[in-house]
Amino acid sequence: MNDIQKTILEEDISELFGFEGMTDEEKVSLLDDIGSTLMESATLRFMVESTDFEASKFETLVEEHAEKDDMLQKLIETFPRFGEILEEEIVAFKKEATDVLSV
Repeated sequence: MNDIQKTILEEDISELFGFEGMTDEEKVSLLDDIGSTLMESATLRFMVESTDFEASKFETLVEEHAEKDDMLQKLIETFPRFGEILEEEIVAFKKEATDVLSV
């Protein structure tokens, strides 16, 4: 990850979404939606870029940990490339959100 991506990853963009004016329930809902979208995007990209064997292992791990709080941690530990892809997707989302919402 280069310095620009690291800076974007660490950037707080909550003001862009108007967090200060949201109720706690609205914040939770928005963060759930964003998190789900980022996970879906990273998962799809990982699956496309992986071998069939690696994709199968990934699916198995997801199924085994689907209801556990440590699923994301296990995925990143077991598949470091997935962690990299997830970071890249977060950076892309933040950059696009900043470009669109900073107008």
